[in-house]
Amino acid sequence: MFRRRFLRQSQAALAIVIVLMAAAPLPAQTRSMMIEGFEAFRWGTPMADILAARGEPAQKESVGDGLSLIAYRETVSGIPLVAVYGVHETAGLIKGQYTADVNRGDDCLEMFVTLRESVNAQYPLLRPVERRFHREVDDFCEAVSIGEAGWMVQWNDPATESFISVYIRAGTSTVEVAFESKAFQDWAAQRDDSPSAPNYAPN
Repeated sequence: MFRRRFLRQSQAALAIVIVLMAAAPLPAQTRSMMIEGFEAFRWGTPMADILAARGEPAQKESVGDGLSLIAYRETVSGIPLVAVYGVHETAGLIKGQYTADVNRGDDCLEMFVTLRESVNAQYPLLRPVERRFHREVDDFCEAVSIGEAGWMVQWNDPATESFISVYIRAGTSTVEVAFESKAFQDWAAQRDDSPSAPNYAPN
């Protein structure tokens, strides 16, 4: 399952809404205006270096075309989730992603806002853009689960051509945070099975 979530491309044309927030930054990183990697690892870090620092992953999988995924369970901003590293055999680390499952009784909106604000605090000089689709229903999380709502906030770094997206996809039960390098975007563009970006526009 984490393979399918990871290979989704998060890049999308968004309606621009400036969002200014403050919160505790994501772990193992310093405040920055450039998206240069995932957690404590810079883009291009080899698999061996990540394994040496992080230890044995909970799961490891090859997805083809030189890319392997390794996954670890951890907690970010008090939210239990899975952290996945996408490491290319020659290009090194090219993508990282957090995935948090929204279980019965969880507040998906609170989880989304917590992770969104964590990214914003980490990159205070990058202006996020936002797109939200929400039909007229009382419960946002229920609307997401039945495909009637979705939300994405994205930070783009023009210097590295990398971006970060925090999103809830319509019809899913997860909140995801994707860190994508230019190298991953190029890799994904060559794959016919690379799923499309989130679409929050009404059908």
